Amino acid sequence: MNENLKALMVLNRVKGLGIQTLKAFLDDYGTPSEVLKECSRGKFREEIESALIEYEPEKDFERHARLGIEILGFREAGYPRGLLEIYDAPMILYLRGRLYPEDFYSVSIVGTRNPSHYGTETALRFASALAERGLSIVSGFARGIDTASHQGAIRGKGRTIAVLGCGLDTVYPPENEKLYSEIAGNGALISEYPLGTQPLAHHFPQRNRIISGLSLGVLVVEAHEKSGSLITANFALEQGREVFAIPGRIDALS
Repeated sequence: MNENLKALMVLNRVKGLGIQTLKAFLDDYGTPSEVLKECSRGKFREEIESALIEYEPEKDFERHARLGIEILGFREAGYPRGLLEIYDAPMILYLRGRLYPEDFYSVSIVGTRNPSHYGTETALRFASALAERGLSIVSGFARGIDTASHQGAIRGKGRTIAVLGCGLDTVYPPENEKLYSEIAGNGALISEYPLGTQPLAHHFPQRNRIISGLSLGVLVVEAHEKSGSLITANFALEQGREVFAIPGRIDALS
């Protein structure tokens, strides 16, 4: 565990120190270690002292390592290239499995948790075909279209990346336990939430910016109005990614 990652893990726990402020400090001071040093004698001195009392980064790092979970710091080695480009990139990511440089060439597939049979088959079909052609498939591990997208990528013998709305020690939804193991063995599961974080409702819209940020484009399959999938599509547009949609039954005769 290097000193910059250790410093960033502490800074990520400091109350009142938001993503944009921290990014600005990194631009000014260069490394997380220097940011921690400057903040420790400046405006955030008391907050950092409190964080250091409540939080032990070395023990947290070891706890994740025992479970085979890697901790990635913003702008540090291994951090996903696509996320470096987005406005509100997470400062810390937790990773189970492996990320590769070629995962930059990825497409997100998202959609409703309650798809039709046609929607499920369409997600499987597109994910499989894209994976066969060397693109990584990103989705949110939810029921429905997300699950079908991950399964399609595996069917196409390609890579898939699942972005969770909880800690990596929680399989949610629980019926995806086998899929979780398959992705951990041949793809990657990532989260911005530490161990023990439960799958609370507000986590899922927040994690959608990571789904879109990891990808060159987002394909929406059967999304309802005001759904999380459309939130992902909006994030994609804000991030300068392509957005695609299945407009209806593409196998129907005209």
